[in-house]
Amino acid sequence: MKQKLDTLWFGMLIGLVMPVAMLYLFVQNNTFDGFSLRAILDLASTNSMIVKLLCISIFPDMGAVFLLNTWEMWRACRGVFASLFLFIAISAIFVVINSCFLFNISTKKLWDN
Repeated sequence: MKQKLDTLWFGMLIGLVMPVAMLYLFVQNNTFDGFSLRAILDLASTNSMIVKLLCISIFPDMGAVFLLNTWEMWRACRGVFASLFLFIAISAIFVVINSCFLFNISTKKLWDN
C-alpha cells in the first residue's frame, strides 16, 4: 500500500488540498458573523491580507513533508514540495500586484498635490 501512495501525483494532491482546507477552516473560525466567504476574500485581496492567509495555509504541508520524509515516501514528498512552490509563486504574484497597486495610489496622491 505504501508503494502505491508513493507517487508524485499523490503528494501534489496532498499539497494542494491541505492548504485549501486549512485556509477555509482558518477563515471560518477567525471571522465575524455575517460575512460570507466571498466577502472575506474580497476584503483580503484589497489589503494584502491574502498573502498572509496563503502563508498560514501552508503550515499543514510542512507537517505532511515531515511525515512523508519519516515514512520514506520520497516521491510523494517531492509532490508536496512542488505544490509548496506553487503556493509560494502565487503569494509572490499577489505581493507584486499589491505593491504595484499601492505604488500607483501613492504616486497619484503625490501628483495630485
